[in-house]
Amino acid sequence: MSNISATKKGEKFQELLWNLFENTTMLYDLTGYEISEILNIDSKIKDNPFKPVKNKAKLLFIKEYGKMPNINSSSSIRGDLLLGRKIGDIKNYGKALGQMHLQNLPNDNYIKGIDSNIRYLLFYHSDIFNVEDLSDLKNFYFSSNKDMTWFETMKEKYNTLINITSIGKEDFVYMFHFMELGYAWNMVGIEPSKSFISKVGDDLEYKEIDLDDILEDDVVDVDLMIDDKGYVYIYFYQNGDPIYILSQRGEKENFCSNCSFINKNYMKLVNKVNIDKYVKMLG
Repeated sequence: MSNISATKKGEKFQELLWNLFENTTMLYDLTGYEISEILNIDSKIKDNPFKPVKNKAKLLFIKEYGKMPNINSSSSIRGDLLLGRKIGDIKNYGKALGQMHLQNLPNDNYIKGIDSNIRYLLFYHSDIFNVEDLSDLKNFYFSSNKDMTWFETMKEKYNTLINITSIGKEDFVYMFHFMELGYAWNMVGIEPSKSFISKVGDDLEYKEIDLDDILEDDVVDVDLMIDDKGYVYIYFYQNGDPIYILSQRGEKENFCSNCSFINKNYMKLVNKVNIDKYVKMLG
């Protein structure tokens, strides 16, 4: 089992959960949704019938906001499943893992969100930040002939967390939904809420995050850091507490997406059930 990749383990776990959802009362007991009220929207599934919805959302978005180079329809609506009209992610872990490269914070306090590609945020909404270095970073990411001398200078400048700006609560919530639900989530009637179904020990936890309800202040601080491998991290704070982190990989990995991280203290535990109880029901 140790030779199986994390991705494959995640796929096997999802297969087990869907079997339990379809053949036991686990789904309803955990979330309050019937099997008829949910859809598997995972882009990794070949010929997923939800793909036309993602394509439609992408086209609607492009019509309104313009076309980003290499824009991907699978990122238009993110997540593993739709619970009613809410996006849900299935995780076979309850905390950030070491290979996810969370910097400067305890993994136990965070859970991975999306495979974060901050190109989308910088291309469409760098105006939220109005920070020259982020605008220059956008130009760098989209350049076919990258100025690595400039990037090395940025690594030296941001080799530790540096506050670059503050943004309003409304802009932060909008940005969070743009990234976590997909860039075109509001084009096809998705609700502004995200859910997680995650394995924690022998239990399955169902959590929701609704930032409109939980954020106390109207201002969110933003820090930037670039590590020695070229990983870029954008931290979002309130009262000194990191709520949300976006990251992008460095030069050796062609600056591809990495992970977002969500502070679990900002998530509401709705319910939990014991997995073995339902496995036994299958016989």
